[in-house]
Amino acid sequence: MADYWNDTVAVMAGPAAEYTNVAFISPEFFPVFSDEPAVGRAFTAEDWSSRATAVVSQAYALSHFGASANALGKTVSISQRTFSIVG
Repeated sequence: MADYWNDTVAVMAGPAAEYTNVAFISPEFFPVFSDEPAVGRAFTAEDWSSRATAVVSQAYALSHFGASANALGKTVSISQRTFSIVG
């Protein structure tokens, strides 16, 4: 079983915020659906504890960072919290 919650919230991936759909998921989400991020990695148990990592969609990575791989290691801010992109 995996936890999942989504909403449309303000996200900053640079100097300006924009409203976008986000989902907060548990580390079991990807294995439950037998899926993995196209680049980078899925969440680990440590990520769940720190709650400071993000996996972004390919479309989001392309529109904000130019390529999926370019998003890795960058950050996004949601509700004044910073998340490092791992996948």
